[in-house]
Amino acid sequence: MKHDLTYFYRYLPLSRKDRQSPIHVIAGGYTLIPPAMPYPPVKHPMDHQMSWDRGRTLSEHQIVYITRGTGEFETEACGVQRIEAGKMFILFPGVWHRYRPDGQTGWDEYWIAFQGPGIPGLLKEHGFSVKEPLMDVGVQDFVLHEFRQIVEELNHEKVGYQQVIAARTVQVMVNTHAAIRRKEFEGTDIQRVIAKAKNLLAEQIEVSVNVEELASSLHVGYSWFRRMFRQYVGMPPAQYQLQLRLNKARELLCNSTLPVGTIAEQNGFISSYYFARVFRKKFGRSPSAFRKKSR
Repeated sequence: MKHDLTYFYRYLPLSRKDRQSPIHVIAGGYTLIPPAMPYPPVKHPMDHQMSWDRGRTLSEHQIVYITRGTGEFETEACGVQRIEAGKMFILFPGVWHRYRPDGQTGWDEYWIAFQGPGIPGLLKEHGFSVKEPLMDVGVQDFVLHEFRQIVEELNHEKVGYQQVIAARTVQVMVNTHAAIRRKEFEGTDIQRVIAKAKNLLAEQIEVSVNVEELASSLHVGYSWFRRMFRQYVGMPPAQYQLQLRLNKARELLCNSTLPVGTIAEQNGFISSYYFARVFRKKFGRSPSAFRKKSR
């Protein structure tokens, strides 16, 4: 472990149990590089050392988040990329790369190194790829918070810290994906239209949605509205309303004595049979069995 006011890193001893987990962190830290300082300022273990002339190839994944300054980043797959504060990039195992801050600005970097069989699925789900390893996250407090908490855990090594930092690494990916999507929609008409549409669907939960009429009432085109709704929410408008109905039905099953048929009717399901089928598909048991279990 190396620790200083301007840098910190920790490479972890891992048990067999740690290595069998879907994701396990093997190292992490931060480096605060002022202008004109040589980079990197400290030596890491031999298999992690890097120079601009030679570059480097790793056996694990790393996420690097730049929160101040500028620089450059290069891989075999994506070529040379300009780095500014708020950019995040991921390093893939077996892929040659190199990066460095500008001498005039320096930069602040936070990083996590991790392995595990669950990583490829997580990276794909949250938009990271070998060909597009660079993310324009912005300097986000809720993203930076996760890195700082990981550093805190690495520094103190309290019992269970391996599991905590693995969970926080996943949270870094989740928060990164969320930050990028929020930047994409923030302050746009899309955000306003979708928010109004969601309110209308919630207010008319017992009435089957006609997406064309809904789009018309919002003064937008049907195709554009359906595409943007799915992109923003993650599902089509009709599916979103169905999930609202099922959640409302679940609450009534738990907190009322209404018959199952009445609950189905009040929430806009065409029949008790259809209600039972879609309810079982979402919650894993029939409405009656769910009610019995909840009590």
